[in-house]
Amino acid sequence: PNLVSFAGSTWMPSYLRALNLLFAWIVLFLSPTAHLVAADSLPEVVIYVANETAPVGEEQTSYDTIIEWLSSEKSPETERIVASLNLDRRQFANAVDLETSVLSLEIPKQPSSGGLVIVTNRLMREGQCLQWKRLQESVERAPLQIDIGHENLILQANPLSRADILADVVAYAAKEFAPQQHHFVLIVKSHGSGSKVITPRLAVRASETSREEILRVARQEVPEDELPLWTDRIGITKPEFVNILQHAVDQYGMHFSLVYLEACNATAHEFSLAELPAHASQLLVIRERANYLNLLYADIVQQQSEDTPFSQSLLEHASEKFVVIGEPTSVRANWPAWKRGVYFLPLVLWVSWMIGRRIAVRNASNRPRNVDAA
Repeated sequence: PNLVSFAGSTWMPSYLRALNLLFAWIVLFLSPTAHLVAADSLPEVVIYVANETAPVGEEQTSYDTIIEWLSSEKSPETERIVASLNLDRRQFANAVDLETSVLSLEIPKQPSSGGLVIVTNRLMREGQCLQWKRLQESVERAPLQIDIGHENLILQANPLSRADILADVVAYAAKEFAPQQHHFVLIVKSHGSGSKVITPRLAVRASETSREEILRVARQEVPEDELPLWTDRIGITKPEFVNILQHAVDQYGMHFSLVYLEACNATAHEFSLAELPAHASQLLVIRERANYLNLLYADIVQQQSEDTPFSQSLLEHASEKFVVIGEPTSVRANWPAWKRGVYFLPLVLWVSWMIGRRIAVRNASNRPRNVDAA
């Protein structure tokens, strides 16, 4: 019989040798390690979304009126609220400007960066965003064609307090940066409340309330079950936020290396790993109160090595005030469904081949040999 030696092993038929080579290629193609480098080395696109306080027009007038009402009655509660509102109007926008300037300057310098999209309330009102792609030398303004018109002047001035607008921003990023070639880091900077993960700082218009009602609420004289509707009306809830991520995964095939929700009361919503999409399984939130500046993005990017993604560097700089929910998504979660379904096929083929080889060798050894007569 036509027998050949293979890899120092027992003698076997040549057709089994060919099958061995075929199975080896199948194992290499389907093995998780074959895709580990490709999946982990995809460049990350940072999507920075800021729902900053920056009232304009009628909202500015409403702001001034409410602050005037609160200032008309001196008390520790009203003075604290007035100081907080005035500080927020100045510092929130300043903090956003600082962070966007740092990201715009540092991310294009990082060889491993995949891209940058910056969207703020002020930019959205101008119909623009800031964007950087690898072929660009620096961050540039780009048109952002999302209709932010709304009958509520607060939502008109703070469009990123709306779930549909935030979903449109994520969709824009998916359109500009192919999800098959990038991973994404979503950073959302906003105020939050006990019922909303994202909300504007002041959620009522002066025309919807009165001086007396504002003062009663400020003094906490209104029972919780009698609070005006406007105290819990505007913003994005936890289910809406999770649905935005799920839609991005299902509709566009996006993979989020990290979602960072920088807002007060984020932990009060009790996010869990089971609620997060498979391709957005790592969420970073702040334990208690969020300050205007919570992370130093210059340090995060400057200390990022060429083989370290932005998401990992950010997590390394997160202090004990942060909570990480979930673990990095398994590489297999990035595979197509058919490839995940045949994950164990190489093992089955290999075991089958080993059994077949043993049978063939045993049959060959038991086969009678022709001996020439003397």
